[in-house]
Amino acid sequence: MKRGAAATTYAHDHHNLLVIGQNKKDMTIVANTIIKNQGGYVAVLNDKIEAFAPLPIAGILSDQPLPVLGGQIKQIRQSLEQLGYEHNNVIMSLSTLSLPVSPFLKLTDRGIIDVQRQKIVPLVV
Repeated sequence: MKRGAAATTYAHDHHNLLVIGQNKKDMTIVANTIIKNQGGYVAVLNDKIEAFAPLPIAGILSDQPLPVLGGQIKQIRQSLEQLGYEHNNVIMSLSTLSLPVSPFLKLTDRGIIDVQRQKIVPLVV
């Protein structure tokens, strides 16, 4: 991610709030948007919400018809790509970024984990 911020509660396996970003202000906006709406995906750039897909049922389910949710998720994907998030499956990548059992580096409540070495990566070297 090169600019802005994004957040989701559809973060395997814990489904807590996952926030990533390039500046505190945008990260605060995405976090507060998710909290206020009790879950979802949100992308923000320069203090402006670019896309939002609410997931108000346990933070992982929508109460909207599939075509509505599909359109919202499409906007999230497009916004993440415009923010510089690069992956061949943007939504699944973001949703599994904190899954500590899949390979390489993962974000957890204990810090960044090197999954292959099963060690916490120091934030300051």
